[in-house]
Amino acid sequence: MDNEFLHRINIEALKKELNLDVPSIAKLAGISENGVYKWAWPKESNGARPSFNAVIKLLQAGASTETLFGVSSKPQQPASVLPPEFVKANPEVIEGFREQLMEDFMKKGLVPKEQVKDIVRQEVERLLPSTKPVNIF
Repeated sequence: MDNEFLHRINIEALKKELNLDVPSIAKLAGISENGVYKWAWPKESNGARPSFNAVIKLLQAGASTETLFGVSSKPQQPASVLPPEFVKANPEVIEGFREQLMEDFMKKGLVPKEQVKDIVRQEVERLLPSTKPVNIF
C-alpha cells in the first residue's frame, strides 16, 4: 500500500470525541504519549498507527471510524429505492413487496393482523417517490 494513502489520525478530533487528553488516550491505548502523536505523522516520518487492541479500546470509548480510519460507518441512503417508471413497468414488484411484508409482519406477530395492511400501505407509499397513493391491495 502506498504511504500517501495511509490514513493519519487527527489527534484533536480524537481528543474531542473521547473527551480525553493525550496522556489519557495513551493510557487507554497502552502506549506512550509520543506514540499517540505518531498516529498523526506520515509513515515515512516514523509515523505509526494504533494496534488492533488499541483500536477496539478507542472505539469502545467513543472514537468514530471516521477519525480512526478516514471512513464513515453510517449507512448510505439510496436516492430512490423504487423509481416510479420502474414500478409502472414492473407491477409485480409491488405485489411481491406487499406479500413479503404481510408475511413478515404476521409471522413475527409484530402488530395486530388488522393493522398490517395499513402499515404495509404506508411503507410502500414511503418508499415510492410518488404523490399519488398506490393501491397495493
